[in-house]
Formats: sequence, C-alpha cells, structure tokens
Amino acid sequence: MKNADITLSPKTQFGHVLKHEDPKSDEYVDPGDNLIHCRECREPREKILDVFGKDNPIIVPSPCRCQRMKREQEGKEQEEKDRQLRIQKLRSFGVPIRFREYTFEKNQDMFDSDKINILKNYVSHIADMEKNGEGLLLTGPPRSGKAILGACVINALIDMEISAFMRIYPLLPTNVESLESKARSEFIDNLINCSVLMIAEFGAEQGSEYAKSILYSIIKARYMNKKPLIITTHYTLEELRNPSQEKDISTFNQILECCAPITIPASNISIAEADRNFRRAKEILT
Repeated sequence: MKNADITLSPKTQFGHVLKHEDPKSDEYVDPGDNLIHCRECREPREKILDVFGKDNPIIVPSPCRCQRMKREQEGKEQEEKDRQLRIQKLRSFGVPIRFREYTFEKNQDMFDSDKINILKNYVSHIADMEKNGEGLLLTGPPRSGKAILGACVINALIDMEISAFMRIYPLLPTNVESLESKARSEFIDNLINCSVLMIAEFGAEQGSEYAKSILYSIIKARYMNKKPLIITTHYTLEELRNPSQEKDISTFNQILECCAPITIPASNISIAEADRNFRRAKEILT
C-alpha cells in the first residue's frame, strides 16, 4: 500500500488518529507521500507505521535532518555544560581559591619556557605518570613561584577531569582540626586516594608535629600505592638527601624516589604578581 493511497480518517479501528497536525511555518505537506516535510532540508518529519497491521496504519513523528542536527548540537552543548560543572566541582574542592586561576597560558610569561614545557609534558603524559606513580619535586628559594607552577599543573589536570588536589602544608592542621572525626577521616582519605596530590610549601615553618605526622602518613600511603605526588619546597636536593633529623629520612627518601626534581631558579615572582594585580585593579578602577 503506497502512502499516497492511504485515506486519512479520524480514527482507526484501534483508536489511533491517522491525520496530520497542522504544518508549522517551516513545514509543508508533500503531495507525493501525504506526509509533513521540512522546508529547509525537504526530509519528512513523520512516517507511517503498520504496527497494528497494514489495514490500521498510524502516522508518527520522525525527525528530519535539521531536527537531528539540532538535537545532536543540543546534546553536545549539554554534555559540555555537564563537563564544566564536574570540573567546577573538582576545582572548588581541590584547589584553594587564590590558586584556581593559574594556568600555563596565563602565566607562561612569568617563567622560563623550558620549565613550562617540562610541566606541560608531565600533564600530557599523565596516564603514564599515574601508572608508574611518578610525581614532581619543585625546589627553589622562597618567592620563586613554585606553588604557582604547581597550581598550573593541578588546574590543567582538573581540566582533563582528573581528581587533582592541592593543599598548603602549614594549613593542614587547620584543615584537619576544624573537622569532626568522620569528616576528618574522609578528608585524609581523599588526599590519599585522589589521582594526583600536590603539597605546597613542604617544610615551611616546619609545621606542628601533628601536621607533620598527618602529612608523612599521607605521603607514605601514596608512595606505597604508587599515587603521584607533586611537592613544592624550599629544601635543596642536598638537604632532602641528608635530612638533619633522623625521623625525616624515610619520608624524604620516598619523595626523592617517586618525584622527579625540577629546580626553579631564584626570582621575585611575588613582586611580579603583585605588580600584575595592581595593573589589573588600576584598569578596572580608572
């Protein structure tokens, strides 16, 4: 039975309406098949089904090429919105507010291009780094920008939807002590089990013994489970290889074993960053 031979009636035996809705402004009824078509792509927007037998056909919607392309685009847009939401959640939990805006693209003019390229390569090979439990050790004097470089790595990994966390060593006691017992345990477990963990300012002010014990247990757990660590510290490689206190030997050795050292030369990044912020504020206020 050809479509053109179908006699449109108010209802079939099974109560299914065999008639068109009124065509919209971008549609027309093609006399060749008695179906609604799209004026743009000329494809039909409905089709005839014989699900109840050839004597009881029904007309059902069928998207044309324009509608299919629109739905596909809407699906991609929704997928990207969902991806950005996941990234936002990862960053809000994983990175301190001050460090969330640092990226290689925005901050590459502050550092030596060779160092930037090394860190970019680490990010691009993160699958291998995770497989082997290989991290980074950024050493250098205060105000050389080690934490900023590390934040660039962490933010790049988060943009890839990798659970990468950044924590500031001297603030660990505050982070931990402000939590109830269960939440405290979950907080520490997250630092142990996330894909990549960055500890900034390792060794700064020596921290409390409580903070040190927590940090050392986290480092040991990640070392044993081959979870990548990124450490920034003012310690030199020589100081890490020959710690002044015996209780630091095991942890320092674990860091040296699983983190590739990169020395960041002395510079005054803090002043450069302050100058940049001042110029930005001046542009807004004037």
